[in-house]
Amino acid sequence: MEKSFPSGFVVEESAVGGQLTRLGLAHQAGFQNLALDATVAGRRPRELDEGARSDLRRTVSHQGLTILAISLRIPQEHFVREDTMDRASMAALQTIGFAESLRANFVVLPAIAGETAEVVFQEAERRGRRLLIDS
Repeated sequence: MEKSFPSGFVVEESAVGGQLTRLGLAHQAGFQNLALDATVAGRRPRELDEGARSDLRRTVSHQGLTILAISLRIPQEHFVREDTMDRASMAALQTIGFAESLRANFVVLPAIAGETAEVVFQEAERRGRRLLIDS
């Protein structure tokens, strides 16, 4: 009997060991939507040009899934520590652009505040992405 999850159910790529070639298993289990981790080496927004992003989107689609969200799994304190603040802020902005190019509606970020939060929220709005805050 084939399982079917409600359309809002999302499987994280880590459920298949982060191996995109195994995403078909998630589809066979009844999942329709995928959350990609933007911190995985070789799949970070800064590492992929538009062609590679298009290939990634096709790979996921061929496995029967839709990319619904992109998660940026970095510690919240990286947004406030002087030595990591700029890099974390840039990663958040790049992740929003990554989500847009992969047609993912949502971006999952750690809680951020202040001027950085304002810039990030404006970028998400400009690109038509919704932010989900992981606290």
